[in-house]
Amino acid sequence: MKAITTRYKGPTDTRGSRIVASEPDGRRLTIPYPSNLSAEDAHRLAAEALRDRLEWKGELAQGWIGAGYVFVFADHCQCKPNGTPTGATVRCRWHPLP
Repeated sequence: MKAITTRYKGPTDTRGSRIVASEPDGRRLTIPYPSNLSAEDAHRLAAEALRDRLEWKGELAQGWIGAGYVFVFADHCQCKPNGTPTGATVRCRWHPLP
């Protein structure tokens, strides 16, 4: 199973804030930080852009890992909110597809 991780990169003297989405084989995509979105939605946008560029199919489940977010394909797990105030972070129990 593949996963996509995202991380925020702050602005520099020459570039604005951005989000980098990457996958375990080293392929990545960078988008400008969409300041009109929440942090969770901005990271999701980057992950979905990488998913689409790689022509992967499926809905993504999202979780926060401290240094960014991780996205896995929801059809491979059963996810529940973990009780955080926003319910944004999830716990997944993995199971094989039939």
